[in-house]
Amino acid sequence: MTATMAKSARSARVAVLVLGVVYLALAVTGILVVGWGAIHEADPALLLGVFGVSRLLDIAHAVLGVVAVLAAVRGAASLFAAIGTVVFTAMAAYGVIAGVIGDVGDPLHMTWWNVGLYVLSALTCALVYALRLRAR
Repeated sequence: MTATMAKSARSARVAVLVLGVVYLALAVTGILVVGWGAIHEADPALLLGVFGVSRLLDIAHAVLGVVAVLAAVRGAASLFAAIGTVVFTAMAAYGVIAGVIGDVGDPLHMTWWNVGLYVLSALTCALVYALRLRAR
C-alpha cells in the first residue's frame, strides 16, 4: 500500500466515523425528545428546533450510525461511502417529496433541515468514495 493510498484510507475512515457519530447522536437525542413506544404513536417533534424527528427516523439514524461506525472501525469505509451515497440520496429525495406534499401521511416527519443534512451526507459519501477510487 502506497503512502497516498494509506492517507486516503485513513481520511475515508475518519469521515465515515464522523458521519456515524453524528447519526448516532441524532438517534439518541431524537429518542430523548420523542420517547420510546409504538412507532406510529409519535407526534411530530423537532430536535434543536429544526430537525424533524420520529421514532421511525430515530431507528433509521441509529442503524446508519452503527453501520457507519462499524465500517470505519473494520476498514470498510469506502464500501459504506458507496452505499451511503445511495441511501442518503434516497432519504433526501423522500424528504423533498414529503416536503412538497406536506405533512400528510409522512411517518418520518422530515423537515427541509433533514433534507439538507442528507444531501450533505450524500455528498460527503460520494467525495469519500471518489477520493478512494482516485487513490487506487
